[in-house]
Amino acid sequence: MTERSFPLPSQIDAVPGAEGWEAMYPYFSRFQPEDDGRFWFYNSMHFPEVVPAFDGITSEIPYTAIGANTARLFSFPTTMGIEYRIIHGRVYITANPVLDEAEQGKRFAAFQERAGHYYGNWDRIYGEWQQRIEALIADIEAVEVPELGDLDPSRWSPAVAGSPPTTTCASGSTAASTCTRRCGTTTPSC
Repeated sequence: MTERSFPLPSQIDAVPGAEGWEAMYPYFSRFQPEDDGRFWFYNSMHFPEVVPAFDGITSEIPYTAIGANTARLFSFPTTMGIEYRIIHGRVYITANPVLDEAEQGKRFAAFQERAGHYYGNWDRIYGEWQQRIEALIADIEAVEVPELGDLDPSRWSPAVAGSPPTTTCASGSTAASTCTRRCGTTTPSC
């Protein structure tokens, strides 16, 4: 019987027609040779479609924040956060486990000190949060949205209200906005 498995990241060839896709994404978001030894899974729940290169920040920022919170702020005993990689525009993630039991013990002591405050004061913290949220909901519900007509009031039109005075600046422009953009002022001496 032939052994079957998923291909390693290093074994995945470029999709025909998409050669060079790697150049669109930051180097740290692409698979590296050492990534072959880790278990990665496609995060289709949060990124079900290809992530365009410019939108790659939508995976970078949350995983960086998760890593900072779990590894440095709260010191979760068994994890140092999550790493992500992109291949052909698809986002894959893996955990950064803490496997050394002595290190887990040190991290657990820090975790108890840092997160323990929240667990020990949960009812009060949650009650205060709930009051703030209920006040915000009440504020939002109290907002009155005026009925809008088909057109804005004519008094808002420069043609009806009178155009702003024009001025000639040193750049030769007579439009106040162009003068401001070029010279930083709307005075003729610019």
